[in-house]
Amino acid sequence: MNIGKDGRVRFMLTEGTKGGKSRLVTIPLALAEEVHRYRTGKRLWALAKWIKSNPGSPKPTRLFLGSYDGSPLSSSTIYNAWTSTRIFKGWRPHHGRHTWACYELLEALKQEAKTAGLAPAAVPVTWLESAAKTLIGIVIQPNLGHVDEETTKTYLQWLRFQLAMPAAYNEWHDFLEGRERNA
Repeated sequence: MNIGKDGRVRFMLTEGTKGGKSRLVTIPLALAEEVHRYRTGKRLWALAKWIKSNPGSPKPTRLFLGSYDGSPLSSSTIYNAWTSTRIFKGWRPHHGRHTWACYELLEALKQEAKTAGLAPAAVPVTWLESAAKTLIGIVIQPNLGHVDEETTKTYLQWLRFQLAMPAAYNEWHDFLEGRERNA
């Protein structure tokens, strides 16, 4: 595990990945710190419960343990938690992957544009598509394991709207949040 100049933590997942393939994963430092707090706090408390009720048994290796008895949370339990309360009608956990990919790609493109001395909203479409496809290959695919051509097209379309109309999106977001933007 290491922390990059961008303040993101990179580490290799070797178990529990889609397709059973090892993946180099990148997450924000704040998320890594939150997981660390869980591991050194609530997880230890749950693990103590599990050990007390299962003397002599091997300790669970799964990260997430139930708070009631310390039993490892199953994949279906985690899936049910994600799907029982919908963010919006039609929400599925897989949408979280796409949401992460889009915003990760947007931030990476903004950094690339800044490094190149370009304003993100003013980059030529050909530069945007070329840079985005490269970033999908080196940032998104290693984390998600796959991104097909149709998904790449969808991400590119979303990026074009995000970069072409930032003022409108920002104003709409502020309106929804009940804030006024200083002119």
